[in-house]
Amino acid sequence: MMKRHLLFCVLIAVGFMVVRGAEPRVTDTVLDDIGISEGTAWQLSQPTRESVDRANKVRGSYVRTEVRSTETSQVLDVRLAVTTDDRQPSFMLSLQEEQTITEVRVYETLLRTTVGNDGGRSNYEYHVMPGEYTYGEESVRTQTMPPVPLANAQVTVNGQSYATDENGVVLDPDHRLGILDAMDALDRRTMEFVIEVQGKPAKTYSVFRTMPQRRDFDEKLLDEPAQQDILVCYRLNFKQSLLQPEQEGLEFSLESDAIPAVVRTGECFPLTIKVTNNGSRQTSCLLGRSFSRLDGLNGKLFYFGAVAPGDTARFTRYFKVSPEELVNHLFMEIRFSDSWGILKQTLQLDLPLIH
Repeated sequence: MMKRHLLFCVLIAVGFMVVRGAEPRVTDTVLDDIGISEGTAWQLSQPTRESVDRANKVRGSYVRTEVRSTETSQVLDVRLAVTTDDRQPSFMLSLQEEQTITEVRVYETLLRTTVGNDGGRSNYEYHVMPGEYTYGEESVRTQTMPPVPLANAQVTVNGQSYATDENGVVLDPDHRLGILDAMDALDRRTMEFVIEVQGKPAKTYSVFRTMPQRRDFDEKLLDEPAQQDILVCYRLNFKQSLLQPEQEGLEFSLESDAIPAVVRTGECFPLTIKVTNNGSRQTSCLLGRSFSRLDGLNGKLFYFGAVAPGDTARFTRYFKVSPEELVNHLFMEIRFSDSWGILKQTLQLDLPLIH
């Protein structure tokens, strides 16, 4: 019984030295005590075939992809929109969630066993190790979720506070956004708006006006997204016609229902112009412009673009007379032009002014 116990201790000691990488040595005194030779002790200390095979593991077939981590962020999405009854432009805001997903491919783990040697070349057998997997390469992908309207929220546009409706449209009852006003200068073709939502980075959104519109093959369109063009937003065709447009057969009028009987200083009032094409040709880049000695009434643009024969187009602008004006009457004239020149038709407006 004592010898068996001593043999067990020797084998443990020898195995420990094998793991440590040292050559196992057993003294003659110990070998004599347990009654085995040094060669027998060395043979007993060698690793088994099973232990060698289990250290020889290789990657097998693809099994699945696992998600290692998911990082989520929200970005503010801004779009130019015309949604109100009076066809005034505004911004439609939504929150878009972006997910950055890190994934890893998972494979089976195979046990490779040497089964023979054929002309100096080893032959192997492979067996699937149940419940054991090998993790392979990682990949990162970005997933963008559908935008969700920023409904009933408080936002800031160019330093002024606004609210959004249930669809995320910025409400502008006092007509302070000034998207159309920013484009009234004919030499100005872009305007930037800084939009801020609490807890989100500020977003700078550029509004463009390309007049006349470029052709579809113009590469410069890539630098100015069409959805940010005010004329595209209104679905107006402002491409220049190569043929002479209709001019004589155009009928212009002011929509009387929208014209106030009296104008008060400091208050906005709408003015809608209607144009009907009674001619045989389409108009080209048709445009109206207001002229007045009062600053709040001068230089406002009305956009019509291409009006087909038999069609009618309308465009509404809002005006406001400053309380600093000392006159008791306002007078305004609307003149029209197209890609071929100035039209002879005009409209006049003469209204009393109350301070």
